[in-house]
Amino acid sequence: SSRFCLHFCHQLPSSPSLFRMARVARACLLLSLGSCAGGYRMIANCVPGPMMNIVGRPALYTAVLKILMPTIYGDMKFMATGKESECMAAANAVNSNQLLAESDLAATITTDFNVTELGMVKSMDPYDNTSAYLYVFANEAYRDYEYIANCVPGGVVSSLEQTAGKPALYTVALQTILPSLMGDLQYLGEGPCGRVMNKINEGNTSVLPLLKDHDPEFEGMDELGILQGLDTADNKSSYLYVFKNKMWNETWGVMTGRRLSPDIVA
Repeated sequence: SSRFCLHFCHQLPSSPSLFRMARVARACLLLSLGSCAGGYRMIANCVPGPMMNIVGRPALYTAVLKILMPTIYGDMKFMATGKESECMAAANAVNSNQLLAESDLAATITTDFNVTELGMVKSMDPYDNTSAYLYVFANEAYRDYEYIANCVPGGVVSSLEQTAGKPALYTVALQTILPSLMGDLQYLGEGPCGRVMNKINEGNTSVLPLLKDHDPEFEGMDELGILQGLDTADNKSSYLYVFKNKMWNETWGVMTGRRLSPDIVA
């Protein structure tokens, strides 16, 4: 699975010590990270010319690849032809996430790997048995983990003495527990938040705008302003905290272990 799968162990026991709470949360984080794999934005395949005899034309082979890997190959981003060694090198560069700027993809690949881009018309020409063909697709398995969420039972929020039982102040407790993970707070809400938390932590970036727009899909969730967040937490409710994910590298589009600094793993 390429999902981040950070389903927090949020049923934390009440404790007079924030440090003890932190140790539990850190353990949950490391277990979650260890069980998940990542996928990059794009995925490539270099196909030797002789394999084209299945369909005869490079453009038609796109459909073959999508049939073979329907859950991975998304929209076609780029198609090119050249020597097999150059084609393989380009595919490896894409699949190892070395090419970052999608807008400059064609120029980068054709320049760095000496292959020729195939447009719609050229790709319908008969294939060349002595060449290889590069296909670059959007990766359907890719997930953007820009945000990270935690759904905390009201009893846990209200019982923490250091934050006086206030939902808004509990934000600082979470950022203290996981300082290398929890960035700026993006949303604080109250309601049945377990399912919402899971969707966000599975890389569904559309959830946060829907929450802010009070979408019916998340009926029962109410955003809390500053003043509401300073009321005492309701023991019978739950509170959703959505943060910027500090471990998410927006440039590379990956989770980076370099963010696992000693203040998390200690």
